[in-house]
Amino acid sequence: SGASSGASRKPKDSSELTDPFADATRPPAEELAAVCADGTLLCELVRVLENKDVGGVTWRPESSAQKLHNLTKALQHLRLQPAMSPMHLWCERDILNGDAEMICGLLGDMRACTAYRRAGRRT
Repeated sequence: SGASSGASRKPKDSSELTDPFADATRPPAEELAAVCADGTLLCELVRVLENKDVGGVTWRPESSAQKLHNLTKALQHLRLQPAMSPMHLWCERDILNGDAEMICGLLGDMRACTAYRRAGRRT
């Protein structure tokens, strides 16, 4: 097929070379859920948003147990945030199974929590 032939298109820029969505064939929400299913992206988001290292993350998880461990790590950190909605904080298995509605809900809650915390810092 086209991916291995000489007819495949060249990346527009270097960022496209590492873009996990570059060859997405699923709807965007499903693609996002698939990328989040191993927990590494959520752990990285928690690290950036909280400015804290999430210890004990398996950065190249191969088994479901390792992926579930990463998801649990990320959600444990988020559970400590008082402004974080509890609605999606106990959905490790749903995220692991690629539930797009759950991951989109969790990311929306993370965004709202971050906005709330930033608004609280202003004087």
